[in-house]
Amino acid sequence: MVPQKRRRKILPSPALPVDLLLEIVARSDLVTLIRCAAVCKPLRRDILSVSFVRRVTQHGGIVPPSVVAYLHTRPMRNRNRVMGPLVSLVHPAATPAASCFVDNSLAPYVLRRSLDLLRRFDPLASRGGLVLLRRRPNINRTRESEFDTDLCVFNPMTGDRTYLPGPRGGYWCHRYILLTAEDGVGCSFLLVAADVELYNRNGGCSIKVQTFRSSSTHWDRATSNGHRRLPSGNLEHGREGVVLGGNIVHWLLSDVNKILTYDIRKEWLGSVKLPPTNGVKSQRILGTSTDGRLRLLTAEIFMISAWLQVADGWVKEAVIDVEQNLRSLLPSMSPDCMWIAFERFGERSRVVLFRVCHGDDMLLRPKGRLAVLDLDTREMHLQESHPSLLLEIDMSQHLQGMKMFS
Repeated sequence: MVPQKRRRKILPSPALPVDLLLEIVARSDLVTLIRCAAVCKPLRRDILSVSFVRRVTQHGGIVPPSVVAYLHTRPMRNRNRVMGPLVSLVHPAATPAASCFVDNSLAPYVLRRSLDLLRRFDPLASRGGLVLLRRRPNINRTRESEFDTDLCVFNPMTGDRTYLPGPRGGYWCHRYILLTAEDGVGCSFLLVAADVELYNRNGGCSIKVQTFRSSSTHWDRATSNGHRRLPSGNLEHGREGVVLGGNIVHWLLSDVNKILTYDIRKEWLGSVKLPPTNGVKSQRILGTSTDGRLRLLTAEIFMISAWLQVADGWVKEAVIDVEQNLRSLLPSMSPDCMWIAFERFGERSRVVLFRVCHGDDMLLRPKGRLAVLDLDTREMHLQESHPSLLLEIDMSQHLQGMKMFS
């Protein structure tokens, strides 16, 4: 008779205290944090609590509070024809947490999940971590879900995408405004298509607006509004509309000292007078302040002025001299006939991107680089520039928006 083997009694390993687990998570990285949040309900509840999210997203934490990145429309290839990343970090460039997240997590994920999408669509606008894409000309609709669709709302963080048809009247002549749930639209996104006519038959300005909700399957009925007393001018090319309060859109007008405004909820067209500037469109750009007010940046040679809109007009908030920082980054720079041309302004990150120009030539264009200035810290660095769209991601909001286990 074969003797039975004695079974060893396996004692359950002692559970680590929750405080110790949270301390380990807070000293790891973002990927580990998300994996730990999927272990069990109690740990997920503690990790996604407001106090813990605030701790890991503070300065020096494992999660950057916000990330500004480029979503490249046509990624570059190296000498071996190997495609570069679809996403590259813009700000904060010197933070290990931000670099680790973008280079090791977000960029590989987008390249793996969305390369085919970005080969067929071009980015148009972004807001709240969402990106609006438009189909490139002469691109066939290869999938059934893409039939009769010209636009796509894309989330690079999750890979989710919503295909939708273009607005009535053609989708090439419209200005698009993308609103998200945090703007109070009552759904995951609201897309506004505005056809602005600054020289109508009555000698004034008119706007025709169509909207598309994420919960809908078609564009809403178009609404029209006109104003005879608005000034003539042109909407500055390549500038996205700046949204305040989730419903008021602001566009800079070139050749005049005015801002064109449109209230989406009230369907009202208006204008705002700018502070005294030199009127050169490339030397001014709109953005927002941390408290949600309209901000205007103007530049004269190497002096950048920040204007803040108040109840009775504008107040000059700060004047920043960037000449010394530029000389350290560009030792061969000559001060003769130099000026700044703004490119992008991160609405929520307070980061402005600009080029340095010499006469009619852009000094940084041959090298394909932009100067990136943090308005809070006044720090500056150079950034490689390819055809791309500026993407701002609020990391603390994404963590707090993760679903709780029921």
